[in-house]
Amino acid sequence: MKKMLAGLLFAAMFSSSVSAAPQWCTGAASHSFIHVNGDVMFKPSWSPNSVQICNVKQDWKGVSPDVCLSWIAKLDAAVGFSKDLTIRYADAPSCNAIPATNSAPSPLYVMLN
Repeated sequence: MKKMLAGLLFAAMFSSSVSAAPQWCTGAASHSFIHVNGDVMFKPSWSPNSVQICNVKQDWKGVSPDVCLSWIAKLDAAVGFSKDLTIRYADAPSCNAIPATNSAPSPLYVMLN
């Protein structure tokens, strides 16, 4: 029984499924843009996709428009001055596997490095 439990635990640890966990993603942003519906997107160096971080018109996954406007300033500064960002996600796959566009999880913070 112990060997069976140990085997199951070992298999679970090395499973090919993607699990989510806290992430601190750091790198450059090559561009940022805002859709007509208010969605704020950017292209981080750690992801092959553009990802959403907030919406300027309405709450998006717990992020208010007021916070969103502050984050846009940091995004634009990162792009304009070639500075890195650190974005903290509470529960996300690895940084390079964060889902594209509005499927991305909401950040907990956006830091200009």
